[in-house]
Amino acid sequence: MPKLRRAVAWFVDFALVVALASALAVLTFHRISALVTDVPELATRGGLDLLTSRGDMLEASQDLGLSLWNKSVLYVEQAFGLLVLTVFLYQWVCLALAGRTVGKALVGLKVSPRLGRVRKVPSSARRAGPAASGACSRRAGWNPSYWMNLGVRPVRRVGAPPTPLRQWGSVPGVAGQAGLCGHGLGRRAVRRAAVTTTADVAVYAVACVLLVEGQVVLSVLVWAVAVVLFLLNALPVLSPGRRSLADRVAGTAVSSVGFSRPVATPLVRTS
Repeated sequence: MPKLRRAVAWFVDFALVVALASALAVLTFHRISALVTDVPELATRGGLDLLTSRGDMLEASQDLGLSLWNKSVLYVEQAFGLLVLTVFLYQWVCLALAGRTVGKALVGLKVSPRLGRVRKVPSSARRAGPAASGACSRRAGWNPSYWMNLGVRPVRRVGAPPTPLRQWGSVPGVAGQAGLCGHGLGRRAVRRAAVTTTADVAVYAVACVLLVEGQVVLSVLVWAVAVVLFLLNALPVLSPGRRSLADRVAGTAVSSVGFSRPVATPLVRTS
């Protein structure tokens, strides 16, 4: 199921990219059409080329055609460049602010930093009082029987004396490694957005620009590189680690958004 959810999230995000690409394609088409239908400008340019051609009509028409072609190619390059930039900003802003894109949010996934494994605290250390967790107050006599666990946070039993607020976070690094202090991606969001944009959009955009410019062989080679890069980014998700190339480069991991159920631990009787 997590693999299917990641696939659905990717399709949702890619659908947004396709919608943006379609809008840019329509805009570029109208810009190119405006070049051809701008008759006064063409007439002025044609007249100037005719006067300076010294009777060489073929050269004058070639210059006019090349001018139109260069402008058209420039419009196409601008559209692809805007597409790549927008996709990168979309990935970066969503990860930096919310830790997830629109697609991942719809299927209940989030991107979080991948840290080292959290070591399990031995039972003897959990019963050691302030040296292990500092969860019990002095009024409770450091007695663990006053406490029970609700999810991942200790909660006072009914009738037990209160615990000072400063003692809740006495276990160093546990909350941060468990992902309880926000996504905190920072620079990881930039790296993950850059790799994702490159694998999904940027290299394909370069291949399309080369094709428009007439570099057919080079365009095919770049297209093949784009396919390989896309597979290198996507196929590792099917592995047991479920981390894409973007996750490995950025040091992140995709996990489900869930809420812990309140589970009470047995009370320990001390004498």
